[in-house]
Amino acid sequence: MFNANDKMNFLRGRTPAVLYLWTMAEKFQILNSVCQKLDETIAFDSSSENNSSDTQDVPSSEKKKRRREHQDEVDLKQVILEMKEARQTSERNARLHTKASERDSILQVIEKTEGRMIEIQKMLNSERDPDSPNYKWNLKTLERIREKIDKMEKRYDNLCEELDGDVI
Repeated sequence: MFNANDKMNFLRGRTPAVLYLWTMAEKFQILNSVCQKLDETIAFDSSSENNSSDTQDVPSSEKKKRRREHQDEVDLKQVILEMKEARQTSERNARLHTKASERDSILQVIEKTEGRMIEIQKMLNSERDPDSPNYKWNLKTLERIREKIDKMEKRYDNLCEELDGDVI
């Protein structure tokens, strides 16, 4: 007598692992969502669960087209996001480059100004009379140069801090 409820009777010489697959398929209810493909234009999804009535009888080629269009849309959004990030990175790098260039220019001006300051200091040292107009003029010039160097050094320090905060 043939028992139709015994799954072992359906093996027909196949490996018993098929029974495990069959048991798991029933356990997780994946037999209800089998997709049968006959031809690209006439294949349908046989699943009745989780299908809305408007897509239940849509050919698989149309579903594939919709998935491709959706994936293209997702890919486009990703490319747009990457382009936006690249533009922001480029703008940030341009700002950092500008700050670094300004910092380097300030350093050059400070070095030149300090050289000029040393020359004036030598003139002051060679001038014996502190009451002479030449001595007073050189002293005022030296004070102005020191103020200018102080301002440039503050700006230089600020730029260095900004650049340290933003890695080049």
